[in-house]
Amino acid sequence: MAEWKLRLFSRRMFITVGQNVVAKPASSDDQPNDALYTVAQQKMLYLHRTLLETLRFKKYYAQEMRTCERWNLGANFLIAAAASTSLTSATLFNDTAWGSKLLTILLLFSTIATIAKPLLKLDKRIARFSKLQNEYLDLYQKLDRLKTDIQHAGEVLPQHEKRLTRLRDRFDRLGLRNEAVESDHKMLKIMDQVENSIPPTSLWLPPSE
Repeated sequence: MAEWKLRLFSRRMFITVGQNVVAKPASSDDQPNDALYTVAQQKMLYLHRTLLETLRFKKYYAQEMRTCERWNLGANFLIAAAASTSLTSATLFNDTAWGSKLLTILLLFSTIATIAKPLLKLDKRIARFSKLQNEYLDLYQKLDRLKTDIQHAGEVLPQHEKRLTRLRDRFDRLGLRNEAVESDHKMLKIMDQVENSIPPTSLWLPPSE
């Protein structure tokens, strides 16, 4: 199992509230289930974890999209530069030995970029990552709004539970479209960023019944 998945699994086994870390056996539906928490508090813990995981994927796809955009920009620049040089400056470059070598290298990298670009499907990957990032962002905003509504209400109302169920179902459906994570290091770094941006101490729980 990938290192980031092991770490995520450990996060699901242990819920941190304030400075207290409490073992939490997972239930069949993967929600916190322990006598130490009321049903309403369990729902908030579940919402909090879904919020973290949604933000994690949103950040991951944003980074993947930017990486592909940089590669795509570099490939387009090489292709355009080689085409321009070949048409307008070939004689100038060929006047000197270093110029001839430089032109050869430029044309070589341009050829590689021309061949590699369609194979890597950069345009399609950019479009796919952009769509996934936007969908996770929209889901995150709806989850965050739900968290705020519950805090303002001071309790988890039936309509809140229905919204949470719908949003979690959407999260699960999005998960079926996720790309395989190519870098454990990148995902672990994103997990640290997410946990620092939404620390456990910020988690609000409804009062015990």
